[in-house]
Amino acid sequence: CILIEFPDRWRIMIDTGPGMPGRSDLALSVLPWLRREGIISLDAVLLTHGHADHTGGAADLAAAIDIRCWYVGGSASPEQVRCLPGTEGRWLSRGSVIHRHGPWSLVCRYQPGQSAEECSENDLSTVIGLYHDDRLLAVWGGDLEAEGEAKLLAEDTCPPQERIQLWKAGHHGSRTSGSQAY
Repeated sequence: CILIEFPDRWRIMIDTGPGMPGRSDLALSVLPWLRREGIISLDAVLLTHGHADHTGGAADLAAAIDIRCWYVGGSASPEQVRCLPGTEGRWLSRGSVIHRHGPWSLVCRYQPGQSAEECSENDLSTVIGLYHDDRLLAVWGGDLEAEGEAKLLAEDTCPPQERIQLWKAGHHGSRTSGSQAY
């Protein structure tokens, strides 16, 4: 998982890591860090896709932290997060601005949707970008693999970027993601 905090203190966590309720990696390492930092609520949580290594800590997070909104991708569904205390699940669409503050914005760059039957769950991952003054600085794409990357590039209407400072590689940079074109 990763936590992004905007200058106005709006916070989003992307994915919640693997695990079982009460014993997730999130409960064992991330929640203590959040407590030390005084973080008792999150404005949003994004589950990029439905694999347990990205959603496994969701129940522990919901039990410990006030979460205002959940965004879901892949086979993760709004219905799944409705069972968590005090939550609302939403789908993003391509181009949706998740949050904006001054020159900073967090935008959905790619959302293939649940019904893309020709895609693997990894290639159903939601992809988001962090922009500063309309310049893309960082990209998170769940576990998007080469096939999903190709679809994203085919649909991308954004001009090529000179430099992206941060890229969360699908499968942490395994051979299945990070195609040369991407």
